Amino acid sequence: MSIKALVVDDMVFFRKMFSDALKEVSDFEVVGSAFSGKSALEKLDTTKVDLVLLDVYMPEMDGFETMEKIKELHPEIMVVMMSALASREADIVVKALGSGALEFIRKPDDKSFEKNVAQLRHEVKELAGVVKARILRSTGGTVIPAIAAKVAANGLTSRTAVPPRKRSHVRKPQRFEALVIGVSTGGPVALDRLIPKLPADFPLPVLVVQHMPPLFTASLAKTLDRKSNLTVVEARHGEAVNPGKVYIAPGGHHMVINRHMGVITVVINDDPPENNCRPAVDPLFRSVAEVYGKSGVVAAILTGMGSDGAKGVRALKKDCNCYCITQSESSCVIYGMPRAVDEASLNDISVDIDDMAVYISNLSLRS
Repeated sequence: MSIKALVVDDMVFFRKMFSDALKEVSDFEVVGSAFSGKSALEKLDTTKVDLVLLDVYMPEMDGFETMEKIKELHPEIMVVMMSALASREADIVVKALGSGALEFIRKPDDKSFEKNVAQLRHEVKELAGVVKARILRSTGGTVIPAIAAKVAANGLTSRTAVPPRKRSHVRKPQRFEALVIGVSTGGPVALDRLIPKLPADFPLPVLVVQHMPPLFTASLAKTLDRKSNLTVVEARHGEAVNPGKVYIAPGGHHMVINRHMGVITVVINDDPPENNCRPAVDPLFRSVAEVYGKSGVVAAILTGMGSDGAKGVRALKKDCNCYCITQSESSCVIYGMPRAVDEASLNDISVDIDDMAVYISNLSLRS
């Protein structure tokens, strides 16, 4: 199974860098490159492509405009945004992710071309697992054994996976003190379909870890805040955790919470990455377990690659009265993080993302 890729960037340097990195990963076949959005659209009319790697900031037609055209004319093609992490690009990337872009890749900035290609090679290998899982899911076909092994190794699943085990009897807590959310690949879309649907009188603080680098989480918070009844912010070190407010972990840093003199506050730190992520879900969930003790906590594990959050849910189940909701496989972009929780029998219920806000609201407002 070869993934046919088109690289689109207005700079020949980056077209070559990304093309070289893709060519070094056997899963990919580079079928061409383009210097502009218009040129890319012309190539897509004549070339079979599975994946477009698309620069964010281009003259005449930026990455978001180009992606919108691709989705309109070639809805089967997946789009990954390429970003230099400039502040002007963050808003476009978050907008694109919220509109259906599969993922984004940071443009490396080392002085060594070889080191840049090596860094991209690592990112591209991870991307291959995500893309293959999407292709397998969209076709509904039989999984080729070699592909199945690679998909499983990346914490992914396919239609042939063993269904998650469910607990036959679930006792819901009578009262909840917090809602905690862990999410990764596909997160901006999932959060956009969850957070804005929470009612203005939602009584719990909401703590969110979305796997993202710096700049992007601030843009994500602003985007969600504009659409939501609740106030949504990128969390700041030392600020109080209050009911009815959504705190998104800042990119590149872990977010945990602490209780001092009866006041719960946000703590931002640069501890080592966990599960190859910073921010990571597990540290937040462990701190919530410590702070809230035996109180009721709602934990939601949404779409994402890997298993970050599974150990955190286990800690919540051990130390708190935790009720865990996982996003249903059918509504996930990548059923990796929810799958890890489901198959460990740590979930209490699996819910489609479009139904989750109502379900959570009924739980928390009733208590």
